[in-house]
Amino acid sequence: MNNSSQYKIVQVRLRELLYQRCSCRGPVIPVIGYKNYKTGRMYCVRCKEIVGELLFNYKFVMTVFDILETIVEDVTFYDEVGESFIGCSPKELIQYIENDDNFLNKLEELAEGLYIEVKTEKRYTSKKAKEIKFVSQDNLTLIDLFKRHQ
Repeated sequence: MNNSSQYKIVQVRLRELLYQRCSCRGPVIPVIGYKNYKTGRMYCVRCKEIVGELLFNYKFVMTVFDILETIVEDVTFYDEVGESFIGCSPKELIQYIENDDNFLNKLEELAEGLYIEVKTEKRYTSKKAKEIKFVSQDNLTLIDLFKRHQ
């Protein structure tokens, strides 16, 4: 069941907003062994091979205040919904981070206190975002706000 609510962003945890996958979309784990300890090589659990090129995907949690229900809850953002909120692909985000060590902190500070409308679906004990937009303006992203505040 999809539900749309308006929220005020309390906190965005962007420190772990990217996760890695194999090209088969399977989960990966670090390869640990005598000769390859800490080599950065990854093994795909699904295709049972050492991964050549990793895919990066969004997954982050936002703590929000539901304006109508007056409750605080967590909403999880994945892939395309995360990209529409951040405003760039995971690969582009990596470039921003490489150019500015403090970039994620800046994005978190910009996001806190903003009002958003999110369509969600209930998943177990949490909510998964299906669609997001800023209440004040359509088609605005966090990267847009960052560029305006530079």
